Amino acid sequence: MGHKLIHFGLFIKFNCCESGRQHRLFCFDYPANGCVGTSTLLLQVNPLPTVAIMGTQSICPNTAAMLTGSGAINYTWTGGVTTPTMAITPSVNTSYTVYGADANGCANSASFNVVMLPAPKLTVSPSKTVCAGENVLVSVTGANSYVWTGGGTTAIQFFTPLSTTIYTVSGMGSNGCATVASVTVVTNACLGINEQSDISAIEVFPNPSKGSFTIISDSEITLQLVDLKGIVILDFKLNRANNFTAGATNLSEGLYFLIDSSGYFKGRKKIVVN
Repeated sequence: MGHKLIHFGLFIKFNCCESGRQHRLFCFDYPANGCVGTSTLLLQVNPLPTVAIMGTQSICPNTAAMLTGSGAINYTWTGGVTTPTMAITPSVNTSYTVYGADANGCANSASFNVVMLPAPKLTVSPSKTVCAGENVLVSVTGANSYVWTGGGTTAIQFFTPLSTTIYTVSGMGSNGCATVASVTVVTNACLGINEQSDISAIEVFPNPSKGSFTIISDSEITLQLVDLKGIVILDFKLNRANNFTAGATNLSEGLYFLIDSSGYFKGRKKIVVN
């Protein structure tokens, strides 16, 4: 911002925002009588504001973050935002600039570089076709930790789909960035459990139930309770130690199946919770 001074026909222009400086102006007047007159004007020059940006310099791709400007009163960011803070969601390395002005109208700028951290690249396998009710091994690589559909947290998971199902896994790298991947397991109804007979070795009561039931068997058997997506909800082992009896409680409403996980007894038992 500049000022203009006119004195006895002399035109002077100066800038008010040169940090920490003072200007002393001398004006001389030469009238017709030969006497010389002078006048002095002392100008205080205001310093530029020290504008800065605070924020996280390294973030995961497509992660929201906030940048905050400081050192001024009014702000204008790259892109037109005019508040002290600006929300960002960059997908590549990006430089952001803010222009800040103080109460005197003096302005300065600052820039801030945001660097993208690499996200893990997940490989999930296999995408395959299996018999409905058949156990299938699904594995993932490429990250340090995992969370699967249904809550599993290991790289290798066993599922028992009764229909074509998409299994999703989120993998997190050592830098805290996460990636989501999925795999589709297609079931073949012709060869699946739908054609297998009921497990004659067990009885379940009550069935349907309100979420709690008891299983009894006339011989030793290992069972899994799976939902319609083939996710294992519970495991049961009936033997002499528990008098060939087991039970479940607090199940959510829905359709489930008891499957012989040992493979000795072929078939399934439909469980209804309503």
